[in-house]
Amino acid sequence: MGVRRSDHRQHGLRYRGRIAAIGLAVAFCAALAGCGSEESPGPATEVTGIEWTTFQGMAIPTGDQGPRTTDAVTPTGYDRSPAGAVLAAVSATVRMSVADDSQWPSVGQKLIAPGTERDQWAISRAQVSITDPVKHGQAPTVLAYALGENSDQQVTVKIYSRLSDHSHTENAATVAWMSGDWRLSLPAGEKPAVRAVRGVPSLSLIHISEPTRPY
Repeated sequence: MGVRRSDHRQHGLRYRGRIAAIGLAVAFCAALAGCGSEESPGPATEVTGIEWTTFQGMAIPTGDQGPRTTDAVTPTGYDRSPAGAVLAAVSATVRMSVADDSQWPSVGQKLIAPGTERDQWAISRAQVSITDPVKHGQAPTVLAYALGENSDQQVTVKIYSRLSDHSHTENAATVAWMSGDWRLSLPAGEKPAVRAVRGVPSLSLIHISEPTRPY
């Protein structure tokens, strides 16, 4: 059971890289870093009213900014704001990474922006089998995120996470507004969205308090 592939080691690295930067046990406190600034952030940047849902062994945050629907596999309906975009990006990235063999087609169709990149992801995903949820204790924890370029059409966010071995990653995710909701826009080509970092930068971030409930 689990993941099968001819080159098991290569897939394991790719799979680990995908899920590593998601925060699978996240509590968004929306306390802005850069505390020296006297300027207070607009409400659209703050994730509020955090609650938790689980998917394939992962903890995924929800908030006042979405989702509005409660579909267990593909929840949708996020605010057209940076905060809504962050929640959508985290949710979609987690779900595309760990969805099982019966779930991933729906995740791709509803949560990922259509295009060549989505088609390529679907071809690659069809070559592996995922049947088991992520094991307890192996889920990364999101520590902070930074908003990059953003507009009412597209938002880029960097998500900083701590892995189970206490190393850290930065995941760059972009969501695009289409058909009334945010959809994950996959990067073109083979450019990795995840990279290892020495630690979490302290500036220009929205820090995240860790959950009281372990995952």
